[in-house]
Amino acid sequence: MKLLLVPMVGGRGLGPIFRCLSVAEEANKYFDIAFLCKKEFKRFFYEKYLFYDDILPIKKTNQGNILLWNDAAYAMGLCDNEFVQKAFQHQLNIVREYEPDIIFAEYNLTILLVAQVLKIPIVSTVNWADTAEFTLDGAINEVQHKDAVLAYNKILEKYNYGGYKDISDLATSIPHLVAPTLPELQPELLTYNPVYSGSLLCNTLELGSDEIEIDDNNIYVYLTSCDIETEIWFPVIIRELSKLNLSVYIVSNQMIDDMIDNERIVVPPDFHLARFWPSLRVLQKSKLVIHAGSANIIAGALLNGVPSVMFPMNDGERLYNAKAVERKGGGSIIDEECFLKVGGLYDFIQRIAQNDMYNIYAMRLGKKILSLGGSRKVVELMMDLTNPERTN
Repeated sequence: MKLLLVPMVGGRGLGPIFRCLSVAEEANKYFDIAFLCKKEFKRFFYEKYLFYDDILPIKKTNQGNILLWNDAAYAMGLCDNEFVQKAFQHQLNIVREYEPDIIFAEYNLTILLVAQVLKIPIVSTVNWADTAEFTLDGAINEVQHKDAVLAYNKILEKYNYGGYKDISDLATSIPHLVAPTLPELQPELLTYNPVYSGSLLCNTLELGSDEIEIDDNNIYVYLTSCDIETEIWFPVIIRELSKLNLSVYIVSNQMIDDMIDNERIVVPPDFHLARFWPSLRVLQKSKLVIHAGSANIIAGALLNGVPSVMFPMNDGERLYNAKAVERKGGGSIIDEECFLKVGGLYDFIQRIAQNDMYNIYAMRLGKKILSLGGSRKVVELMMDLTNPERTN
């Protein structure tokens, strides 16, 4: 049997490709695997899996403070008519060539249409923030771009299918949804009847090599996909965390490299920078993690009982993720004023680190994540869909 994995083509982080790779690692026992994704993702699997290059959106807009998936997709250029038409036809041709028995998608909208038109079973991930009913603290969020779904509906009309109300309606319309989280963290999703998998972490990448030595009681910092500019958050991290006398592991980027090369900032010797750290290996020895509310970092932190200091700014999905973790006691959200204030982050970290209850609640949530089965549960679902005799 053949499985095609199709991660998101927009976005800022590595979550989509890592979750797809998590599924691929488990599914490789039962399926031939192919990826349809952007070229920069190929470096994570090289020649291990068959690769097809996907089409990227071009006409992006300034996202600003966007809470709804419909408007985020518009800002990423995923609703541009020219892009949608090209991406759909490109994916349609590839799927016809590869002939997968099933597709696994991670925030890829055009592949949902391809699967519908070709009548191929598809499984897709979902977050409560993807839904049309998504709210934060009860506030009603109006859709800004009500016509964002039009390009998708044009394709469906061509094939005599009905259209969707908005992008959220399209993204959550398929019958087989996977929520890589806990019901306790996203109870609102229960109305969509998803398969809760706890997490989808790619162990090969997230654990890395045994040769990588990580210091005990470290602070892990993953803010490269944060809404605030690197030139702002990185000096704050250096200023505040250098007072702790602990090893600090920071996921870096080109801006950080430039700041160091131009001698605009001095990095203490116990601060370790890399474009990629195997998060689970670092978190196994972390005292605390600072991040923007990314789903995979949250899962890794909870699995290791590590408290989170979360800085999601106004990103709808990450703010929702962070609030859920805070509500369940696994960490706390720091606001922009406190983060930027001299001594603010240091004091905030001390308060979290000195309260053992954060570790206890994080560990409880981590045990529940393990119990849900992760990628194994997703592959079992796909096996049932491609082999109906398994469910009889």
